[in-house]
Amino acid sequence: MDLGETGKYFDAMPIAFAVVEVLLDGEGRPEDFVCRYANRALAKLERVELDELIGRRFYGDLREERRERKWMPYCYASAFLGETHELRTYIPRGGKYLRIISYPWMEKGCCACVLFDETELVTAEKRLEHLARFDGTTQFHNRNAYLEYLDQFRRGGPVGVVFVDVNGLKETNDRYGHDFGDVLFRLVRDGINSVFGKVAGCRIFRIGGDEFIIVLPGVDRDGCRERAEALRACLTNRKVPHMPPVLASVGWSWAGQAEDLEQLATEADRAMYLEKRAYYRGRHETT
Repeated sequence: MDLGETGKYFDAMPIAFAVVEVLLDGEGRPEDFVCRYANRALAKLERVELDELIGRRFYGDLREERRERKWMPYCYASAFLGETHELRTYIPRGGKYLRIISYPWMEKGCCACVLFDETELVTAEKRLEHLARFDGTTQFHNRNAYLEYLDQFRRGGPVGVVFVDVNGLKETNDRYGHDFGDVLFRLVRDGINSVFGKVAGCRIFRIGGDEFIIVLPGVDRDGCRERAEALRACLTNRKVPHMPPVLASVGWSWAGQAEDLEQLATEADRAMYLEKRAYYRGRHETT
């Protein structure tokens, strides 16, 4: 397709651009399209030479991995109905996120397509979204994610909540240094992960410096209790020097028809506090 003087501008554009002709079958339905013009930016985006694109049937000639049939209705609507459409899509080949705008071209049955590579933008957005919802130290969900989870919580059905608070973190930091405090924190993190990390539907949140909440939707009362007891056993320290004999205190709560997740968390927190108080009382009596 000869675009005349206009083609010089399209050739020099840093944004991928193409003109495609939509091919119809015997019943007037779109079955394929042919690239009549493409600029160098499109060839670069596709990582091919221009002659591999121009004049080729998209579904009939190009490789199977390039077949994105969800584009066809948009191209047809632009080529025959005079509509402009915008589509965002992910291309597994090359791992690219594209924004594609199709609009009517000067010739009937043809449409123009502008393709924006938004891979870096989408990747950055996903990274920011991850940072906003996940704790960088533990990779558990953070407090922001917990508050969001509370807002979206659906009432009804069994739910268990486990509350965990690290024992002696400040004391360990003050006595042995922050490196030992980091070790204590990692031991608790790893213990939580080993007990709950693969439980289907479970959500683990770090809601404070040394506090964690684990939510177990769909669990029965015995299952919640058994998980909490397993965590207590996992957090018992008999080998690591300069660490508390119990690395963290654990409390849990459960409801068969949960109406208020925050109330369940408060109950689990209260149970954890009683355990922590008993732990420190026991240590005081043995010293």
